Amino acid sequence: MGLNWSYKLVRTLLILMIGISIFLSSLIWAQSSRTSVGNYADNVTTTIKAFAEKEVFVPVRLVRHLPDDKLLYMNRESIMQKVTEELSTLDYDLIKQEAIADNEAYREFVAKKGTIELMFGDLLNLPYFLSAFDFKIAADDHLMFNRMILNYQDETLSFLNDEDYTIWTSHYQGSLASFRELILDKNTEYFEVESKTNFGDRIFYNITSEIKLKKYSYILETQAYSVFSKLLFEPGQDIIPSDDASKNLYFSTAKGQSLAIENQTGVIKFENPAGIEEEKNSDEELATNIYGRTFDYLNKLGKMIGNIHYFETNNSQVVYRQYVEGYPIFSDFERGRVTVTESNQETTMKMNQNTILVPIPLDEEVQVANTNEVVEQLRLAGVNFDLVSGMQIGYTWLNEPGQDKQIVNLSPEWYIKYQGGWETVSTVIQSVTEGGEV
Repeated sequence: MGLNWSYKLVRTLLILMIGISIFLSSLIWAQSSRTSVGNYADNVTTTIKAFAEKEVFVPVRLVRHLPDDKLLYMNRESIMQKVTEELSTLDYDLIKQEAIADNEAYREFVAKKGTIELMFGDLLNLPYFLSAFDFKIAADDHLMFNRMILNYQDETLSFLNDEDYTIWTSHYQGSLASFRELILDKNTEYFEVESKTNFGDRIFYNITSEIKLKKYSYILETQAYSVFSKLLFEPGQDIIPSDDASKNLYFSTAKGQSLAIENQTGVIKFENPAGIEEEKNSDEELATNIYGRTFDYLNKLGKMIGNIHYFETNNSQVVYRQYVEGYPIFSDFERGRVTVTESNQETTMKMNQNTILVPIPLDEEVQVANTNEVVEQLRLAGVNFDLVSGMQIGYTWLNEPGQDKQIVNLSPEWYIKYQGGWETVSTVIQSVTEGGEV
């Protein structure tokens, strides 16, 4: 079907904006190259709109367990935050641990009919989450969870941990009228799913219905290095610049902070010695408070890096990713994500100076295989499911050949977490088929 005239006009105007953006960017970079780094950074004025914790640490998937055994799945971002905010307004009793004998009993608890299930990208510290959304629930500092289940009939809210099969439950009092309105909104699209244990004992929801998702194009925005130096370095410090033959940039301070920018890829690495912002105590305290500390680093940049959500934790590293319509963005060179890693010596933050903020309308959809089809593809290829610990649809960041470098295309496809890293299904299948490793 052809585009109508108004759609064509909007697209044409946006493409003109790209040309203007490129021209203005070239002027900015030309000006910065004629100015000493130290003075330029001191004179940059940057206004940053900060994230609220509840915008970042939100559920990313929701499943309705209907009384007739039907399961409905959705991942609409705006609803995720709103329903969680509605739950936080209820009054709660003391939280108590459920008596769960084994993983079979755990799965039965998850599968109860007439419930609403909210899932996070990975384990998250429960007290930190409760504080972010202002829940009136007290929980021990060490408790972790990755699912919430609201049970209408029992009037309970439960927090579940897939790793150790622990469940903590609190009874609630209050109205869920607004919550129900959000869940039952006729404009919200749901996929039909079925509960499966595709990989070991892990619970997955396989999408059984047809999956058609939009493709997206965005205008690429490149932030000048001076913006990062202004936001990441402590104020009032003398910044010492240097570069190398590859035109990579390096900045440091007398306090040991450093900022490196790769010229070819745009990768940015910021290192901050331990003890500059706070003393680090026991390993247990480090693990418990890592979400708040890494969020503080994320908020040094604020919303200039796009729509960011908590994605996962890998030991002492927390990963935040950009999301589009409920799906995470995957790319190389740290594009579309921010990682913050702690060690005994320093905290390291990695990201990319290129980001996507302004969408270009597209009238194109992609049909994506449903979950059962993808699992069968993996099985036929001989993929070892013991090495798979996650599976989801994501948007791949693409710079198409022959296309303007200021335009980024996002195309949906399946990703699996294989041997600890996220890869496209096609990449894993090709590697296994060729007898190699990803």
